[in-house]
Amino acid sequence: MSETNFISSVWDFDSNGVASPVEVNEEFLKKPLTNMSGFRWIHLNFSHDNAKELLSHIVSSPTALQNLTAENTRPRFESFGRQSFLIILRGVNLITADRPHDMISLRCWVQDNCIITLGRRSLKSLSDVIQSLQNEQSQYKTPICLLLAINQRLIDRMAEPLSNLEDKIDQLEEDEINEHIIVEKHDIATIRSQALTLRRYLVPQKEALIQFLNDDELIENEAQTQKLRYSLDHLQRYVEDLDLGRERLNSLNQEIDARLSEKMNRNLYILSIISLIFLPLAFLTGLLGINVGGIPLADSDLGFTIICTICGIIAILEIIILRHLRWIDRR
Repeated sequence: MSETNFISSVWDFDSNGVASPVEVNEEFLKKPLTNMSGFRWIHLNFSHDNAKELLSHIVSSPTALQNLTAENTRPRFESFGRQSFLIILRGVNLITADRPHDMISLRCWVQDNCIITLGRRSLKSLSDVIQSLQNEQSQYKTPICLLLAINQRLIDRMAEPLSNLEDKIDQLEEDEINEHIIVEKHDIATIRSQALTLRRYLVPQKEALIQFLNDDELIENEAQTQKLRYSLDHLQRYVEDLDLGRERLNSLNQEIDARLSEKMNRNLYILSIISLIFLPLAFLTGLLGINVGGIPLADSDLGFTIICTICGIIAILEIIILRHLRWIDRR
C-alpha cells in the first residue's frame, strides 16, 4: 500500500482530549492502534481501494465493512458489541450553493481507541471541526465525544439552507397574493422536490440518533445524553418545518389551480354574455339576409342606417336587462 492520498486527515487525542495532527506516510500505515492513552481519528475517502484495505485491518465485522463502503446509503445506526458501532449520517451540500438538498453521506465507525469517518465529497461541517482542532479550541476525551461534536455541527449547518427554503416559500406566497406577478407551478414543484429530498434523509437520521441514544452501553454520561437530545430536538423541528413547508406548497398549488379555474370560468362567462347579446342581432341580420321578396327597407336609401339603429337599440336594451338581472357585474 504505497499511496496515502486517500487519507484526508489523522488526529491523535491524548487522555486529556488534546488533539495533535499525525503525519500520514508509509510508516503510519504500518503502526497498530494499540498502546494509545487516548484515541485516533482517521478521515478517509472511501472511494479508493486502498481505503477498503486499511478499513479491513481495523473493522473486524464484514457487515460493518460492507455498509461503510457501500455506494448508496441512508442514515442508520447499528451496534456490533464491545463498544463498537456504525452510524451513517447526512449533511447538507454547501459546496454546491444551489443544491443543499443533495445531502452528503458521512459514514462513521467507532470503537474503543479509534473513530473512522468516511466520505467521498467535502463537508463544511467536518471542516469546521478540523478548524477548531487546528486552532486548539476544542478537546475531546473519547471517540463518542468527537462523534457528537461532528453530529452537532452537521445539524447546525442545516439551519441556513432550511431557512432559505422557507424564505422561498414565503416569497412564493407573497407573489401569489400580488396579482401582477405570475407564480409558475414549476417553481413550486422544484421547491417541493427539494423539501422532500431533505426530509427523506432527515427522518431516518433522527431515527438513527434515537437508536444511538437508547443504547445505554454506549452513552457515557448525562452530558452526552443532553447533547443527543438537543440534536434530536433540532432534527425534529427541521422535519416539522419541512412538513409544514410541504403543506404550504400544496395549499399554494391549490390556490393557483383555483385562481386559474376562476379566471377560465370568468372568461367563459364573458364569452357567454357576449354570445347572448349578439344572438338576437344575428337572428335579425340573418332573417333580413334571406334571398326572398318582401324584405323590409330593401329599396330604401336609409335601410342600412335604420337596421343598424334598431340593432344598437336592441343591444342596449339587452345590456340593461342583463345588468338588471345581475348577469353583468355593475362594476
